[in-house]
Amino acid sequence: MKRAIALLLPLTLLAQQPPSAPVKKNQSQPRKAAAPKQETVAVPAAAVASSDTSLGLRFGAPRLLRPPRAESFTLPNGLRVLISENREIPMVNLFALVRAGTLGDPAGQAGLAEVTAMLVRTGGTEPLTASAFQERLVQLDATFESAVAESRAQFALRAPSTHFAAVGPLLRDVLSAPRFDPEAVDTTLGQFHDAISQRANNPVAALNRIFRQRLFDASSPWGRMPEFDTLDNIARAEIEEFHRRYYAPAQTELVIEGDVSAAEAKAKVEEWFGAWTAKAAPLAMPEQPKAPGEAMLFADRNDLRLAGFVLGHLGGRAADPDYAAMILLCDILSAAPDGRLPLRVREAGGWRADWSATWEAGFDRPGEFAIRATLEAAYTTQAIAIAKDELAKLRAGQIADRDIEAARTRLLARLALRAQGSADQALERGVAEFHGLPPDLMARTYQTLATLTKADVARAAARNFLAEQLVVVTGSSTLFDKPLTTISSKVEPVDLLPQNARPMKARTDAGSLERGRLALAKMQEAMGGQAKLAAIRDASLRFEGSVLFGDSMTPIKLWDRWVSGGIYRQDQEYSSLSRAVFYNGKIGWIAQPGAVAPLAPAMLGQVRGELFRLPFRLALSGEDPARQVADLGGNVLQITEGDRLGIRVYLDPKTGLPQRFVYRTDFGNGLSVAIEELLSEWKEFDGIKLPTKAVTKKNGRRSDELTMVEAKFNGGLKAADLEKKP
Repeated sequence: MKRAIALLLPLTLLAQQPPSAPVKKNQSQPRKAAAPKQETVAVPAAAVASSDTSLGLRFGAPRLLRPPRAESFTLPNGLRVLISENREIPMVNLFALVRAGTLGDPAGQAGLAEVTAMLVRTGGTEPLTASAFQERLVQLDATFESAVAESRAQFALRAPSTHFAAVGPLLRDVLSAPRFDPEAVDTTLGQFHDAISQRANNPVAALNRIFRQRLFDASSPWGRMPEFDTLDNIARAEIEEFHRRYYAPAQTELVIEGDVSAAEAKAKVEEWFGAWTAKAAPLAMPEQPKAPGEAMLFADRNDLRLAGFVLGHLGGRAADPDYAAMILLCDILSAAPDGRLPLRVREAGGWRADWSATWEAGFDRPGEFAIRATLEAAYTTQAIAIAKDELAKLRAGQIADRDIEAARTRLLARLALRAQGSADQALERGVAEFHGLPPDLMARTYQTLATLTKADVARAAARNFLAEQLVVVTGSSTLFDKPLTTISSKVEPVDLLPQNARPMKARTDAGSLERGRLALAKMQEAMGGQAKLAAIRDASLRFEGSVLFGDSMTPIKLWDRWVSGGIYRQDQEYSSLSRAVFYNGKIGWIAQPGAVAPLAPAMLGQVRGELFRLPFRLALSGEDPARQVADLGGNVLQITEGDRLGIRVYLDPKTGLPQRFVYRTDFGNGLSVAIEELLSEWKEFDGIKLPTKAVTKKNGRRSDELTMVEAKFNGGLKAADLEKKP
């Protein structure tokens, strides 16, 4: 209905933050639309406090770690089940692995698998609304998490074992009969939009994103990631279709671990899931990614005090015999303080740099090898040269025995500690079997690490570290010690910011357009009728309420005036301040006491959006040849104008009046906010019905609460009245 036109404020950039080593996560969390979707087995080769954590101790002959014993069976509907008893702790863990990963995203809809999984987890079920489902989890002291990788969606439900019989049906219902509540859909999409917008504030994350997209080819299913435009192609209908296509028992593996007998668990699983009969399509495997070859990409950011880079190439697979040797080599490279890269920095003068090296092995494709660094910008080119030089030495077999033993000690200790968690072991076994790998995969890695020789490590380095590397760099080139061209003959410029978004993609199928026309006619009639709406020549609307500034709500008064021809003014009063915004259909100004300035492009976009969304004008969209009105199903209209304006209108099926507006405001430079307005308390003014209450959410967070206190139509307002500067 109405929002205060916002001033754009400068954002805090990485330049204001201390350096930190980029951390590459194994699986993307659904709350982060832009996180890398790696489907890998990872034993992190991250930095540790000392190069030798053995405290003088030495391991004897290693014992083979074994995965927990598990009983397995398959239900007649195809659901595979693994059950591992663990009576030590009165807890139970239920893990569901579904072949519904990001490889299932249709072209142009990257993010659909992640949005679907998040809504499966948070959007409620047919028996329970989203809020009731969350309340039930709290009553049962249960936690519910989800993650999405390339070939699977993964869900983890944990609860005290006394509640085992109660939590199982909850997992069944979210998998087989999720609600996909429209409000939850919009909130979730808003969170994904927010995550994309935050790339502007996180150059390190953007650096990793560009590295992955070039490494795996952004045009292929392996390298696609959610963007504003791909999220615009996702609505409730697409989410429901994705769920119908991929969520089925024959595509699912259930892992149960904890304080429950195998017999009881088996009986309960048959009771809960035996009637689930959905059929699913297999998840298609695309062509394997190809190595991108030698390349240097550079995002010049003069606003950054620090610099960062990622250097690497395609890695290996989880079952490769060299996997253990490669994670050991990564530890040798980057473990602080005596890893080879930190040592070289100390030898070069001790400038500040944080390093990490990882070898991630994929299940369905090669993983990635990457060296990451965040450092003082003045030493960027030197640091890249050091990383390249150390890799060349490792390929040539220059590896010290003491480095191997120190890394072996660290990694064996980590794996042994990891093996103490029976739930994690049960899940690791389930994931391995889900991908057709041996259930004792991690135990084999431990055994191989314990017995690696120097010759084994040298051979692995020569086979797997490639001479051609992809390097992605960001920082201020004016601060670099030497130009990047001194270490690369060709440097390709790139932009870390996400592309500015189109609000919504217009629908073109004849059926949805005809249904949209009919629904809009009902909306017109509910608001007063086409004739009365079309007769409006000017409008004066006053609002009172509060808006979110910082972390607190601030009282505000707004006065909107509109004159036919697209002339618009908004006056604002808040915190003893006042300002006015004017627009004549082409240009405009913003005025505060003692100062007047032209509207910047971003604010022009906001004003045009306000004009587009005026309810009494929106209802006449079918008469504007520049606008397209389509029905999305579920009493949802989508109205678009050109490639910059769009809104989804959720209609009350009984009255035909709008209940919610959902749209996005684009601030430029990749900054975009998903906005939801909840409309209520419709009243009649001069024969026109308008909502007098509006609550606005920005990226899912409540931001504005406004009440319309006055509305007048055709009062004789002239353009000159609106043009007067305060």
